[in-house]
Amino acid sequence: MTNDTGSSLIRSDEVKNLIIYGVEGQQIGQIEHLMIDPVSGHVSYAVVSFHGQTTDDLFPLPWSLLKYDSNLNGYVTATPLKDLSNAPRYPSGRGWNWRDRAAIRSIDTHYGIRIIHGG
Repeated sequence: MTNDTGSSLIRSDEVKNLIIYGVEGQQIGQIEHLMIDPVSGHVSYAVVSFHGQTTDDLFPLPWSLLKYDSNLNGYVTATPLKDLSNAPRYPSGRGWNWRDRAAIRSIDTHYGIRIIHGG
């Protein structure tokens, strides 16, 4: 990835709008923003808009499900589209309640993972 840091690090604003690809190389969405655990400093979720949706809903996608592909200059997920299309979501104008632990667990449960959150 070409970035302004001259290293393998990337600024958070350079991640916004990067394309998300499916395993077959098809564009399926883009990153809108990241959710970072303030205690650990690790990215926990990418909030994603998916192409082909009939609404402007945003989908919190666990960061661990995305892998950077330098040939595509974007992120690839092996998560099946059917799992993405029925995933937890929220309207883009409303926002997700990140203080609601049950809501956060619903994301982790849907994708079958467990993210350890600080604080």
